[in-house]
Amino acid sequence: MSELLFLLKRNVFKLIVAAGTFSLALSFAGNDLVNFIGVPLTGLSAFMAYADSGLSADQAMMTALCASEKSLWWILSLAGVIMAVSLATSRKARNVIRTSVSLSSQSSSEELFGTSPIARAFVRYADLLSSVVRGIVPFKIRNFLNRRLDARRLQLEESDAAFDLLRASVNLMLASILISLGTFFKLPLSTTYVTFMVAMGSSLADKAWGRESAVYRITGVFSVVGGWFFTAFAAFVCAFMVSGMIFWGGIPVAFLLFGLVVCILVRSSVRYRKKEKEKESAPGEFQTILEEKDSQKILPMVQAYYSKGWGWFLVFVEDSVLDTLKALANEDLETLRYVRQRMKQEYKTLHRLRHEGFACSQKMFHEETLAKKFFLYQANDFAMSLYFSLERVHKPCLNHVDNHLTPLGESQKKVLLELAEEMRDGIEDSARMILENDYSDYAGLQNRLRALGAKIVGIRKTAMQQKVPENQMVASVNLLFLTVLYECRAILDATGYLNKSSKKMMTDLV
Repeated sequence: MSELLFLLKRNVFKLIVAAGTFSLALSFAGNDLVNFIGVPLTGLSAFMAYADSGLSADQAMMTALCASEKSLWWILSLAGVIMAVSLATSRKARNVIRTSVSLSSQSSSEELFGTSPIARAFVRYADLLSSVVRGIVPFKIRNFLNRRLDARRLQLEESDAAFDLLRASVNLMLASILISLGTFFKLPLSTTYVTFMVAMGSSLADKAWGRESAVYRITGVFSVVGGWFFTAFAAFVCAFMVSGMIFWGGIPVAFLLFGLVVCILVRSSVRYRKKEKEKESAPGEFQTILEEKDSQKILPMVQAYYSKGWGWFLVFVEDSVLDTLKALANEDLETLRYVRQRMKQEYKTLHRLRHEGFACSQKMFHEETLAKKFFLYQANDFAMSLYFSLERVHKPCLNHVDNHLTPLGESQKKVLLELAEEMRDGIEDSARMILENDYSDYAGLQNRLRALGAKIVGIRKTAMQQKVPENQMVASVNLLFLTVLYECRAILDATGYLNKSSKKMMTDLV
């Protein structure tokens, strides 16, 4: 059949992918249906055997379970419908597929995992082993293999496809065969695990894991596989604890645990949906950048994406600085705690922007974009430094107010409130400049930030040289005042550096 289609100049792999998808679906259904319905049907059979025996619970034997179970067709059909609807509507199922596809993708994609010491060591030693093998294998053989695995010759059917038809055929057919064999021989296996490892093996074999992505993807593999093993261990321990509690506590404890399980499931579902909504509400420009094939369009798209990211981050900084210094002066603990929660969320956003910068830089191929890549990295680093400086302002203020220590003096309050307004104006203008991509007043704004920083240095020197009567000396207040001044200067410096790097990233004037 395949040879006939080839002679007719038809794409054989499309038929193989279609057949493989159908085979994998049947393999999943056969294996997962047993896992899904096996336990409740066994419990039902055990209860019916006990009811028919007429014996007490401690005397009834479960010998009826030794025979093969012949389930009613409508029970299996209902279970199959429930499974199909759950897979079609479950966000968690889509997330599992997304993780597997991302880790095995042949093209640049959003790396869902960071790095880990184990993955870094693994990549390092694997590279050393590869160097040894390259020294042993003759050049002609290596050249032949390199031509066979030349990624430039790959042709994806769709722009957003994760891999080509050949690897899709291998993944689908091999996974379905392994799952079918395991089910036939009654081996306990996870269909998800088998499919995942087949995808990882084929992606490793065809050099989809390059030097730029290997450490991230191996971290992802270790995380997924380690999660499965941890789940098995956790299930074993929890089953032991729950059965022991029910044995000693009886029916009341069983109902209590049932209520606890319901609460945990509801809470987990609510948190997961909230997390997914946050992802869906996030701008889709980054995914558009990854899917773009025209190299001439990528740089403007990256510039527009990070113009929004850095600009709105500066808006957050200006609000946080003003709220923190005002809350310190007014001893407003609630506002300080609110700012702290916002900072935790903003750190996740900033970390995501920084991580996405690596993927964006890989899409920028031309030599003239090398400087842009550097300034992209640099601006992300300065944005992170700006966040840490903000954190070093906010944290001591929160601790001081939360511990109900001696408040600032009136003169110190006046200085910080005036300083907060001036900093707000400077950072706000910086945010507007980046958001609007208008750097016409760049030099004047940088001079304003430097002048304000010099003013802070002068205030700090005056405060350090000022003699305070012994009966008015409170070490914690003075140290807090000096610390806030020092870090406010660091915030202005980081803002200026971010302005400079963003200007070089966004404009042609390098």
